[in-house]
Amino acid sequence: MDWKVFREVLNNLDANCTESQLNALYGALKPDTTDAYVDPDRGRGMNLEMALTWIFSPKQKKMEEMEAIEALRVRLASGAIIFTLDSSSISTVMQLRGRVAEILGRCVDEIKLIALNRQLQDEELCQDLLCEQCLEVTAVTSAIPQLDNEVPVLDQLDVLRQMIMSSSLEYQLEAANHLRRLLSVGGHPPIDKVLELGVAPRLLELSQQMTTPELQFETLWAIVNIVSGDADQTRSIVELDAVPILLKILQEASTVKVQEQAVWAIGNIAGDSIQHRDLCHAHGAMSAVLKVLDHCTKISCLRHAMWMVSNLCRGAPKPNLEDLIPALPLLKKHLCSDDAELLSDALWSLSYISDGPNQYIQAVIDADLVSPVVTLLSHPDQSVHTPALRSVGNLVTGSDAQTNAVLDCRPLDSVMTMMFSPRVQIRKECCWLLSNICAGSLHQVEQIRAHKFFDQFTILARDAERSVQKEAAFAIANASENKDMIKDLISAGCMTAMHELMDNNDYNIQNLCLCFISNARKALISEDSTSPSWTEFLETFSIEDVEQMLENAGNEAVRIKAQELIDQMNSDAAARPQSVE
Repeated sequence: MDWKVFREVLNNLDANCTESQLNALYGALKPDTTDAYVDPDRGRGMNLEMALTWIFSPKQKKMEEMEAIEALRVRLASGAIIFTLDSSSISTVMQLRGRVAEILGRCVDEIKLIALNRQLQDEELCQDLLCEQCLEVTAVTSAIPQLDNEVPVLDQLDVLRQMIMSSSLEYQLEAANHLRRLLSVGGHPPIDKVLELGVAPRLLELSQQMTTPELQFETLWAIVNIVSGDADQTRSIVELDAVPILLKILQEASTVKVQEQAVWAIGNIAGDSIQHRDLCHAHGAMSAVLKVLDHCTKISCLRHAMWMVSNLCRGAPKPNLEDLIPALPLLKKHLCSDDAELLSDALWSLSYISDGPNQYIQAVIDADLVSPVVTLLSHPDQSVHTPALRSVGNLVTGSDAQTNAVLDCRPLDSVMTMMFSPRVQIRKECCWLLSNICAGSLHQVEQIRAHKFFDQFTILARDAERSVQKEAAFAIANASENKDMIKDLISAGCMTAMHELMDNNDYNIQNLCLCFISNARKALISEDSTSPSWTEFLETFSIEDVEQMLENAGNEAVRIKAQELIDQMNSDAAARPQSVE
């Protein structure tokens, strides 16, 4: 017997026959065959004997069998049946909604299921809702709002919230894209308005969807923009336990661009505060980013990774040295790069590491990093030679042995060239670096003298910028602590330059001038009264000059030192033989 004809007869006899009932009946009446099941609409045959037996069975029995097949029936609000299910095909309400959405071609968030005079909840089990009769479920559809192209997106934030909160990948992507664009505007991005929407947890949740890298990329970018804001805005993301989540994404990302966004976000968090930096260290951020630096080849990702390392190294109190040492080999590797931005952040990282106790300086020396850093002092790009100069300056603040390790790499020729820089900061840091060497051993100061830096100190002590004057004065005062240097300092004009600084109202400079006068006096007092150096000293610095400084002293320490020097100079004058007229 032809099934298609038979089902038409049944439909004519009972218009309420559902598709699932008819399909189940066909399954019972179809021929005994090993063929795969085929849709009954295709006109397959059926077992005539079984069909006749069923036709002539009692009506009540047939009705019971048909009803037993259906445990749940889903209708539209119009009454049209969407589908029916037997008890073995039913699981959760959420899965039921998903099937309705698939059949209707709608997003699952647009579907609500009503039964037993209430809305069914996703976590409910359909089996618990079944009763003796078929459960009637009504599917109600309501469209998720869409953006109006005629209205500014900033005025449709609630629409974006509904879209990002939906389960539709299409809606999520569109909303995430608009949110990150809003947060990327220059000036004052609406970070607070986006946070007030309550979508931050959802952005972080969607950023973990490893099977949808495009959605990860968009949501992570939005997060990057939020944590580039102020401390409170960054904290709002960190408090969602974002750091371990972002590090997991960094390590497991399937695409480089997703990995790069994760690096960028963590870098922003680490750079926000010492507390957040240490939190990143506690979750293993350094080891995670070093893997990126070791294996990634995309230059923009490498730049962001190196910038993240610099933020993990920066700040006071300093991070634990044990957290920083693993970075040193990768920093050395990338100091060979041709990319100025990558070099710059690598050097800033080293400057932060070396700015501290001697054990940090020694770690840099032991990693064989001094020579490549010194080489980069002559790099033409100021974004590179500036942090190189800072790094070398930090390294020579260590012990004499550590300073010697730097001097052995011959940095002084490059420093001399940089002292003529038009940039105030470079001139200042050159003097600062040299003043640290001048505070060292006689051998180290002799190298400064041999490179003719005393002449440059005289010039820069007269620099138009006060900050440069002060560092030059430090260098002169430190060099004067070695009495063997005094005559060379005088010959280079440093004594005259220091005399000119005596009327400066900066108490630091006042103190340095007094230190120089005191050191020069001690070194020259044993000279014969006719000695040119002693004569020049007496002609340059009079008691009246020091008395004037006492009157203008910037603090108590300067007043005490000035008074002591006045007493000594008066004593010297009293002890000198008076000329006879």
